[in-house]
Amino acid sequence: MIVPVYKVEMYLEKCVRSILLQSYNDLEVILVNDGSPDGCPAICDDFAAKDARVRVIHKENGGLISARNAGLDIASGEFIAFVDSDDYILPDMYEKMHAKLIEEKADICVCGYKMVGDEIERDITVNLKGKQSAAQIWKLFLTDFILYSRAMMSPWNRLIRAKIVKGEGGLRLPNWPRITPDGQRITDSCAAFNADCLAAAANGIVFIDYAAYIYRLAEQAGSLSTFRGTKNLEMVLEHIAEVIIQAMPHRAREIENIYESYIYVNYVSTNQEHMMRNGARPLDIPFSAVCKILRHTPSYSLKIQALCMYFLPDKLYMFILRLYYAVV
Repeated sequence: MIVPVYKVEMYLEKCVRSILLQSYNDLEVILVNDGSPDGCPAICDDFAAKDARVRVIHKENGGLISARNAGLDIASGEFIAFVDSDDYILPDMYEKMHAKLIEEKADICVCGYKMVGDEIERDITVNLKGKQSAAQIWKLFLTDFILYSRAMMSPWNRLIRAKIVKGEGGLRLPNWPRITPDGQRITDSCAAFNADCLAAAANGIVFIDYAAYIYRLAEQAGSLSTFRGTKNLEMVLEHIAEVIIQAMPHRAREIENIYESYIYVNYVSTNQEHMMRNGARPLDIPFSAVCKILRHTPSYSLKIQALCMYFLPDKLYMFILRLYYAVV
C-alpha cells in the first residue's frame, strides 16, 4: 500500500491505522513523506518503529505524482494499492478485494467508495458487476464515459497485481507539467496510469459493489489536488483515447469524435462548478460545441446539460443547477 504524505498531520494517524488494522494483514505499507513541513515525518517514523510492515521514504517535495511513483519504485509485494493520507479505509477492504481477485483470476479489482464531508455523505458505486475484459471496458467508454470514468479516474479504489506494473518496462504515473492557467495545480495523472494498467491487464478487471474506501471531502493541500481544468482534462482524455485506439483501431474515428466531444463537455462542467461557487458562468459555450456534444456524446444527461447551459437564462439555469445538486 502506497501512501503519499504531505501536510496531513491531523488525518495521517487515522489513515495509517485503518490500513494496519486490515483483516488481510500480510501487508507492505510504504509511507512516502513528500517533504512535509509539519509533524508528518515524525508520525511516519513512529509507525515504522512500531510495525515492521511499515517502510518510510523521506524525499523532497515533488508532488503527488512523484510520491506515488517513488512508492512504486520500491514496492515488493504481490499487489499494489494506493491510499491518500487524508482518507481511510474499512477494515475488510483488502480482504474482500484480494479474495475477489483470486476467485476471478483477474489482474485488477475495483470497489466503490464513500464521499464524506461536513455537509455530505454519499456512497459512490461502480455501475459494473463482476469480471470485465479490457475490450469490454473500452466498449463501455464508447457508450457511457461517465460510467467509465468512475471506474478509471481514481487510483485508490483498486487492487492491482504488481506484475502488470512492475514487469518489463514498468508502468508509472506520467509526470506531466504543472499547467495552471486558472492558478490551480494540475491534477495527478491517475486516469492515464489506470488506462495503461487496464491495457496490460490480460486477465481482466473485476468490480465489487462495496464502498470500502472513505474519501474525505476536505481542503486539499500540498501534493493533493482536484480533477479540474480544461487543459488538464484534455491531456488525460487524449492519453486514454490513444490507448483505446491501439486496442480498437477499427473504431479510431469514432473514438476521436467522442474524445473531442468530451473536451467540450468539460467546458460545461467547468461552467457549472464556477456558477455553483460564484453565481456566474466564466464563459459562454459556443453553439458548435453544443452540436458536437449532441452528435457524439452518448450520455443523454450531458446533452441536456449542454442545451440548458446554452439556451436558458443564467438565473433559471442556476436555479435548476442548485435543485439538481440538492437531489443527487
